[in-house]
Amino acid sequence: MYQTTKIPELIDPQATNTTNGQEALRKALEIALLNKVGIAHVHMHDWPGHLWFSKTDLREQLKFMPDFFKVRRKMPHAAVVLGPSAAAGRAWLAPDKIERISEINFIGTRVEVFHSDVTGAVEHRQ
Repeated sequence: MYQTTKIPELIDPQATNTTNGQEALRKALEIALLNKVGIAHVHMHDWPGHLWFSKTDLREQLKFMPDFFKVRRKMPHAAVVLGPSAAAGRAWLAPDKIERISEINFIGTRVEVFHSDVTGAVEHRQ
């Protein structure tokens, strides 16, 4: 099952109502509670070069990712960052067990495979 929830203040920088973001997270938690699914928090960074989470991303993940286990304890959850030409991520196997995602595959009309380095980061392709 794949379900998106949009956070308007991130799509439209002019929007500042943080309750919309909280509503998107609440919706994701509800979907996980009602279905046997994990949650993947996905967002984009569009700067060139080394693709990885910002310091803010990493700090905030430590705050909200454990909440995903409150509704679906036995499922893995993930955080993924997409760039213009790559993707990188981390998987939570338990609230306190985090592993880098070493390979991400995009399947579609064009198949692409991205491998991360030991830090989990990926270099953008030109």
